[in-house]
Formats: sequence, structure tokens, C-alpha cells
Amino acid sequence: MRHYRKKINKREIGRFNERYTKNSIDGKIQYVHIYAMSYDEVIKKSFESRNPPLVSPSHKNLKEFLFCWLNHMSSSIKESTLMLYQNIIETHLIPTLGKTKLQKLTSLQIIALLNNKKHLSPKTIHNIFNVLNGALSHAKEENIIAVNPCKTIKLPKLSQKPIEIFTIKQQKKIESKCDIGVLICLYTGLRIGEICALK
Repeated sequence: MRHYRKKINKREIGRFNERYTKNSIDGKIQYVHIYAMSYDEVIKKSFESRNPPLVSPSHKNLKEFLFCWLNHMSSSIKESTLMLYQNIIETHLIPTLGKTKLQKLTSLQIIALLNNKKHLSPKTIHNIFNVLNGALSHAKEENIIAVNPCKTIKLPKLSQKPIEIFTIKQQKKIESKCDIGVLICLYTGLRIGEICALK
């Protein structure tokens, strides 16, 4: 009969579970749960969790990495999205953080960057953060950095603006002076790009 490690339990549903504790960045204790369908798999997963792979050496600064990431993304996103990312990188990220070594970038630097953008709309600030977070998440997956500094940053939720709609009187006035494209938009809700693509 196999003797299980004390912290590994067999659940009623047939899975095995191990729980261990670790200290987070802020010093608080975190509980980590490992689940698997076999005892040996739990052991393997637990070892990998406790001993993450070493971070690959990198001398890249943020500017160099962002352009590498942008090139990596170019084949999987629309051209308009790619142009949006490039504009955010060149306009908002590189001037402030471009020379910072990728592995030395901190959440405090990112928060300072976002605070300096408060004159912009909340949507633009979210876009800046999302691009940087996406790039750094990729760096984490590739073991270029140990931790994504964006993960500890919480932005305020975007508030939904109330939708304004035409009154019946306004709609009748528009219909009396518009062409077929506007009529299709009014009665179907299609966007301009979708209407232009119709045959």
C-alpha cells in the first residue's frame, strides 16, 4: 500500500490535492492548491510550482522588447489593431519607459506613467495599460521576466455612458433626407464598415 505525503489528500471525486503555503510579494501568506488525477502527477506539478523555471538572461530595454513583441503579434491581429498598438507604444510607452531595462521595470514606474496620463480619457489610459500588460504577459510566458509588474495594478472600471437614441420625430426627419446606406444603418444597427462591405 502506498504511503501518501501528509499534505496530499485523495478527494471523493477521485482527484488528488496538495496544499502548501508561500509568501507573496507583500509578505502575506498565500495558499497554493495543486490538483491532479494521480498521486504522481500531483508530486510533479507541486515540484514545478515550487521550482519555477529560471528566467532567461535578457539585456533588452523596454523599447527593444516592445518592438519585438509587436512584430510577433503582427501575424495574429488586424492591421488596424496593430497600428493602434504601435501608436500607443511610440506615443505613450517609449518616451517615458523605453530605456528602462525590461527585467528592472516595476509596478511603481507603471503607476507613475498612468498617473501622468490623467489628462487623457479613461478609455485611452486603459488601452495604454492593456498594451503594456499584454506585452509583459508575453515576456513572462517566455521566461524573460519572473513577474509581470502589471499584475498588481488595478485600474478603475470604465463607466458606461448612457446611450442616446433618436426620437421618432428625429428619425422621420433623417429618413426624409438620407440615402439607402443610412436607412440600413437605422433599421439594422450595422456599423459603417459593415454597411460598406455589403454587396
